[in-house]
Amino acid sequence: MSAAARKVRPAGESSEASAGDAGRLVRPEFQPTLPALLRGRGRRVGLIALAVLLALLALLAVTRVAGGEDAPAVVVHRQPAFTLLISDPDLRQVAPEGGEHLRLEGAGPRTAVSVSVAPLPRTLRGSAPGLAELPIEADRMVQSLERRLDGFVVLAEGRARVNGAPGYQVRHRSGPDDAPRFGHDVLLVPEPPLSGPGLRISLMQHNRGAKLGPDDRRIAYAAKRAFRSVRFGTERP
Repeated sequence: MSAAARKVRPAGESSEASAGDAGRLVRPEFQPTLPALLRGRGRRVGLIALAVLLALLALLAVTRVAGGEDAPAVVVHRQPAFTLLISDPDLRQVAPEGGEHLRLEGAGPRTAVSVSVAPLPRTLRGSAPGLAELPIEADRMVQSLERRLDGFVVLAEGRARVNGAPGYQVRHRSGPDDAPRFGHDVLLVPEPPLSGPGLRISLMQHNRGAKLGPDDRRIAYAAKRAFRSVRFGTERP
């Protein structure tokens, strides 16, 4: 066969282009060709892999480990590292607000509760924030709460220790007598050998009426238990 009779591939034309030519030469009833199928499958596999990767990245931030029938679920937050227990299914994780790391909410017929974990201000971040600065920051927090909550009154304040971590706590009340809000805020810093930024953990209970029923007391107890369970690190308590 002479050179004029042979089809010569132009310089730079890829083998993929020839595969496409082969596909066009195949009769319609025998299409799609194997190369075309593989190309489509590769795109689908890539999209699936991307979706799996995004899901894994989300799990790296917050992981919920279910307990047994009577055991509480353990929420593990990675950065910064802390754990928290949820003992009642009616106390649910919701979207964090205003820079919070994590937020739980629940409600009974006459009460609503929330538990939140938020970072301490930048001035107190670092490997070993000074305990002497916590009362100063607590005073700033109280001033902020006074501006936001009607009838705000501090009930008690002082040093605190939560699961081995030192801190400073403020208990407060606000709102009218027939719908009072009770709050408890603790500013915590990790104790060596643990290090990292500190945390502000907050518990809020908003009652409607003077007398609470069994379901109200149950969800209030679950919120208090979650609040007291916050622990630095990722080891299960």
